[in-house]
Amino acid sequence: MKKTLLALALASLPAVSAAMSDSPDSSPVDETVEYPAADTVVRFIAIGDSGTGKDGQYKVAAALEAVCAARCGG
Repeated sequence: MKKTLLALALASLPAVSAAMSDSPDSSPVDETVEYPAADTVVRFIAIGDSGTGKDGQYKVAAALEAVCAARCGG
């Protein structure tokens, strides 16, 4: 079973690679949107949460908020 899955995964790599190599159209999709300059810096934090709602999760959220406020002004 594992060999079959591995073979299937390896066989699909060229198709996935070809689909991902196409350069997207650089023209705006919506002419009514004002797009930022190309050199604009965007920073974000992505986390996963299974949601126990315990105190530790709130402490992590507060720490993330404090770091963002200190480094980015909000």
